[in-house]
Amino acid sequence: MRFAVAGLTHLGVCMSIAAHKAGLDLVAFDSDSARVDAARRADFDAAEPGVVDFLRTTHERYLVTGEVDALADVDLVMIAIDTVLDEHGNNDDHEVTGLLEWLAAHLAPDVPIVIASQVRPGFTRAHEHLHPALYYFMETLIFGRGLERAMHPERYIVGRSSQGQALPSALQEYLDLPGCPVHVMSYESAELTKLSANYVLSATITAANSLADLAQRLGADWRDIEAALRDDHRIGEKAYITAGLGIGGANVTRDLFGIKDMSDRLGADSSFSASMLAHSAYMRDWVLRTITDVRRGTALERLAVLGLAYKPGTQSMRGGSGIDLVGTFESVLDVLVHDPAVTMPDRPDGSRAVQVRTAREGMEGAQMIAITTPWPEYRDGVEAFLASDPETILIDPYRLVDRGWAQSPRTRIIQLGVSDA
Repeated sequence: MRFAVAGLTHLGVCMSIAAHKAGLDLVAFDSDSARVDAARRADFDAAEPGVVDFLRTTHERYLVTGEVDALADVDLVMIAIDTVLDEHGNNDDHEVTGLLEWLAAHLAPDVPIVIASQVRPGFTRAHEHLHPALYYFMETLIFGRGLERAMHPERYIVGRSSQGQALPSALQEYLDLPGCPVHVMSYESAELTKLSANYVLSATITAANSLADLAQRLGADWRDIEAALRDDHRIGEKAYITAGLGIGGANVTRDLFGIKDMSDRLGADSSFSASMLAHSAYMRDWVLRTITDVRRGTALERLAVLGLAYKPGTQSMRGGSGIDLVGTFESVLDVLVHDPAVTMPDRPDGSRAVQVRTAREGMEGAQMIAITTPWPEYRDGVEAFLASDPETILIDPYRLVDRGWAQSPRTRIIQLGVSDA
């Protein structure tokens, strides 16, 4: 089968490589020449395992192109452009609409088009008039594990126009490749399943963050509580209950905004969505609140910020607390910034923030150190630094370090979910 993935953003590139590795002839297409050129140069998130190495190697039956003629003999097309949030929190799907209109005008009516982009419920139904073989496909990729998730899905969810509509043979062949369960349902059910998955994950994250905040104030230790909760089969080992700085990134937040917006428009209660969004903003400012509290009694001239990415395994800063800290303090403090994968954006005039080559360089002489991305390599670096008996305050919301590493009262460690007592 000859399979085309249209849209060479993070989603499209990962889905195209996974399909090729599964044995399909692959056309990786985009009408945006800049994205085509970036894929050919292997210009991709370097923190995403396996993708850059694949793109740097020539592969038979994997074509990166912006030429429409390459789509002439494909059996199946997947639209896989990552959508983004606008400044008001609304999902911006105009590029998906444009590409769908363009493909519908150029493809034969019996070539299935599958929308894998992140769209709101009702989108596919509103556009089914454009093409007689239009389907929705729920993706579950995670930044930092995009290719892995694309190659080894837990299940597939497909939306179709009507209950009795048979899936085209090319689409069925694609769905059979990984041997995972396939759930076929209406457009609306499949689209809402996508948002529902992130909604439930958000609820779990919010509960863990809220309880960890309480545990720290009570003199309890969230690390002990988390371990006990994971042994509860109703919660489980893979539950998202490791406390952190809110709900990071754009994807999950987009779906929370989506459900809140739809609930408001349709008269359903949206208070839970609003509460999760508000609590995420509150937790995202945990480091800022901690620094502000400490500054009331401690002179601070030099701050080290370790981490700009919103989580390990990505170069995306959206939803991360590190870049927010830089912006808050760069005009009043010397801010030394480090991240192993992300380059700090250009700073405004008057900024005292600089990016350093190593984490150790940033920590030396800093009266306060904030770990804002739990990159695994920071663990050994911080341990070695603390062995030098520094006079500093380490803020560790992810509980990355062991408090026993602080060998002197000159070093103070503040951790989310862990009491100072």
